[in-house]
Amino acid sequence: MGSEVKLKFSGHESFSLRFSWIPKAIKQISNNPKFFSQDDAFVNLGVGKNMTLSIRHWCNILGLTENGENSGELVLTHLAETVFGPTGFDPFLESDASLWLLHWLLAGCDSSAGSIKLAFSQWNEPTITKNSMVSWLQSLGAGVSTSSEAVISRDVEVMIKTYTKSKVGRHVPLEDSFDSPLSELGMLVEDGSQSSEKVYRFNRGEKNSLPVGILAYAINRYWISELGSSSTVRLESISHGIGAPGAVFKLTQNNLFDLIESMPNEFGFGVTQTAGIAMISRDSSIIDEQTMIVHAYTGVLR
Repeated sequence: MGSEVKLKFSGHESFSLRFSWIPKAIKQISNNPKFFSQDDAFVNLGVGKNMTLSIRHWCNILGLTENGENSGELVLTHLAETVFGPTGFDPFLESDASLWLLHWLLAGCDSSAGSIKLAFSQWNEPTITKNSMVSWLQSLGAGVSTSSEAVISRDVEVMIKTYTKSKVGRHVPLEDSFDSPLSELGMLVEDGSQSSEKVYRFNRGEKNSLPVGILAYAINRYWISELGSSSTVRLESISHGIGAPGAVFKLTQNNLFDLIESMPNEFGFGVTQTAGIAMISRDSSIIDEQTMIVHAYTGVLR
């Protein structure tokens, strides 16, 4: 089950994900599976050694890479090749679909990204501060309490930097800023409240740039992980819970209903409302994740 994934609160070397990292790493791994095992990998990436470790960490925790057959090899997953590979849909990380996909990969049911996953799907308050988040994570017990306060604090700081925009000069090129690509989603914004520390607010509600193909992909991954062989469940089953699509994308149940209702029949999902209870059905005989991904980037069914 995705909710049983062992969570990680370190490995990023205190660096948030940055715009150029995924395209650079994917290109290098495509050319040489042993790239990150080489002593001069940091030279070819044009960053320091710690940042090189961070880039490798982000590729791994996003599920874009996996170990190859030989020692020291990293290879691209099928999804990474399809979307970000040299002949993929978005090798330069320019599409909104890619940003939503990366968000799902970080916060969804199969992710091990500790603070990010828990912040989006288990934290129930509309706002957070760094200190409140750290205290809450420490109170969760198993899977979190084994990490020190300092480690959790750094992970929360990286989570906040990953989803919020930095205040850089307007003439700084986007790819050269310290901003994470996920800050473009506006999922977490500075609240502006008068407080002794910064307050951030989750953006809950409609997500106009979220492709239904990415949502369908997320629902299917969650269904496989958490709902098993069920063909019909209450819509609230995918609205709440660790790694649930509704929680991860901060959608209301009405938002979810409308988006699923708008999906092509070929995706295999349907929604109904009976006696005030919203239900979602899944036809496993026609489910095809590749169809969902293709539609997210092209708007057509393969």
